[in-house]
Amino acid sequence: MHANVRGETLLRIGDENRRLGVIEAQELRFDKGESTFDGSPVANALLAELDPKQIDQYLKRTRARSIETVLAARELVVEKRRVVRPTVAGLLMLAPAPQREFPEVFVRLLR
Repeated sequence: MHANVRGETLLRIGDENRRLGVIEAQELRFDKGESTFDGSPVANALLAELDPKQIDQYLKRTRARSIETVLAARELVVEKRRVVRPTVAGLLMLAPAPQREFPEVFVRLLR
């Protein structure tokens, strides 16, 4: 994806260029795999904010032994400066009330 010097993102449809809004341009970046939202660490969140019951259930289903190892392998947590923080996906999947942190987020599942 490219933006012009004015920061506009255009989408080619047939023989026309259609100007995309900010949200449409971001959706297109997500769809093309050029940008991700779910793998970003949440700045103030800590591993303790995840629901222990959901984590235990997840560990049983994956047959993993280490919480941090299995969550890191699936990019549900990341370690930065020796602090393990949940990613957006980690909070959406394992937090008791993710809507508190992300009231505007919706989840789209693809199979």
